[in-house]
Amino acid sequence: MTKRVTKRDQESAAKKTMIFEKAFDLFTRYGYENTTISDICRETGMSVGSIYHFYEGKEGILLQVFLNMGSVRDLEEDTEAKAAYPTEHILRFFLHYAVNWEKIGFDLCSQMYRIFDKAFLNPDGTIRPTESFLSLARFIRIAQEKGTVDNTLSPEDTAAYLFTVGRGFLYEWCLRGGRFSLMDYSAQHLPLVLRSLEPRR
Repeated sequence: MTKRVTKRDQESAAKKTMIFEKAFDLFTRYGYENTTISDICRETGMSVGSIYHFYEGKEGILLQVFLNMGSVRDLEEDTEAKAAYPTEHILRFFLHYAVNWEKIGFDLCSQMYRIFDKAFLNPDGTIRPTESFLSLARFIRIAQEKGTVDNTLSPEDTAAYLFTVGRGFLYEWCLRGGRFSLMDYSAQHLPLVLRSLEPRR
């Protein structure tokens, strides 16, 4: 049975969204390290206790930034047709991420590696699959069934390989202080990686 959404639920969700948006604006304007909980309280007009009711402090808000990026739905539409030319659409999938990271900015991106375990790891050390990871793995499975992607690795292992490469590009971007276009870098290098997915003749 679906729980009825009350006016109180709606107000609570609106407050949580407002905190996130105000904090994100502060992070992008002044930097994550230079933004304090007091700054967020002042900007939102809420108490420290209210902020902690919705998020585990600044880190909880930062975690939400990364989780909000985890929904790339492009591969869910016209899947059968796209699976006929999979590398073209997988490239677009990752370029979408590159554009989003550039919008978020180098400062917040570099913070990801500090809280990576909380954001993406299970207690046993395995990577927690995001919606985008599962979407990519499903797409790869269909492409493998069509014979347009090599099936040496499982769909899940192939998706993990591609995300590992993508995180490597992101790390390089952070390492260099965001001084180059992540989107251009990905567009230049990802096609070389994607050639490894071509079926073996």
